[in-house]
Amino acid sequence: MRDVDQVIAALRRRHPDLRAEQRPATQNEGVWLVSLPTTAIAVQLESSTGNCPFLIESSLNRERVSAATIGEAINMVSTMLGSES
Repeated sequence: MRDVDQVIAALRRRHPDLRAEQRPATQNEGVWLVSLPTTAIAVQLESSTGNCPFLIESSLNRERVSAATIGEAINMVSTMLGSES
């Protein structure tokens, strides 16, 4: 199982209505978009292999941060999804 699959599975345990999709193969194959239906925020995880480290950014802030571990990625994405005021 790739790290991204573990991140998405853990996020779905925290947020059962999480939407997660990988960009179509015609685009960058190493990009996953996650969002919640209750918010306008979208979070992007990027990794050419689907494994750590991930570059992460949200639709609220285009600053890219790096997550070196699965746990960091889970916490960063979860925080970003809940940061809409």
